Amino acid sequence: MARLLRRLFALVPAGALAFGLGLGLTLPLLRTWLKAPAPEAQLPVSYVGVLADDEGRTGLVVSARRLGRQLEIQQPVPLGLPDGQRLYLWAIQSSGAARLVGPVPPGRTGQLTLTDDAGTLLAPAVELAVSVERVDTPPDAPAGEFVYRGACERVWRDATPPLWAG
Repeated sequence: MARLLRRLFALVPAGALAFGLGLGLTLPLLRTWLKAPAPEAQLPVSYVGVLADDEGRTGLVVSARRLGRQLEIQQPVPLGLPDGQRLYLWAIQSSGAARLVGPVPPGRTGQLTLTDDAGTLLAPAVELAVSVERVDTPPDAPAGEFVYRGACERVWRDATPPLWAG
């Protein structure tokens, strides 16, 4: 038996034997690693609103990070306004009270700098709405009907750890 083993190992170079042993030990680990589920994609903690007209056509998409002071605004189809008028964004609370968020920047995309962080301004809001107002002074309340409305949704799970947790 010893002679047979010596003869067998004399035919196989030491490098090939080491390679075979290494491959045999690493393949099961590699297989487990390749089958591991991909990490779940995480959206940033933010507020999002998709506002539409009475016929359901998207008019405005807004988003802001929870503690951010910039509101990103996209207008897929800019609304043509007469001279001297502009769009204003409102946060509507469950009581129906409307709080001015600010003027909607002209064009298809833009940013609105908020007076406070988005969490403070948008947390009590259940809906966002847009009105057409005169340019000369910011309104205290919407002057007429809203041209766009939509839910104000938060994008994060309730189990989000506190921001100060490591």
